[in-house]
Amino acid sequence: AFTEGLLVRDGQLYESTGLEGRSWVRKVDLETGAVQQQADLDPKYFGEGIVDWGDQIIQLTWQNGIGFVRDRSTFAVKSRLMAQTPRASSQMTYRST
Repeated sequence: AFTEGLLVRDGQLYESTGLEGRSWVRKVDLETGAVQQQADLDPKYFGEGIVDWGDQIIQLTWQNGIGFVRDRSTFAVKSRLMAQTPRASSQMTYRST
């Protein structure tokens, strides 16, 4: 799988990967490199980037136009976002004010 998104928060590395039939989002300890948590994406989706959204992580997909809103502590999918055009769903950013 290819690393598609990275973010660091509270001493943890969050990584999203993409590969046909095999994509995931996971949390890795920065000091040890140990995977602490992982959530696999349904094989029909190709994972793309992730965005830190407060207490949530948004996991984007490529070509499907779907973003999965995940609880950051459990990785449970809370809701989905739909892009107006499917290929527009692979990039997103967040700025707190």
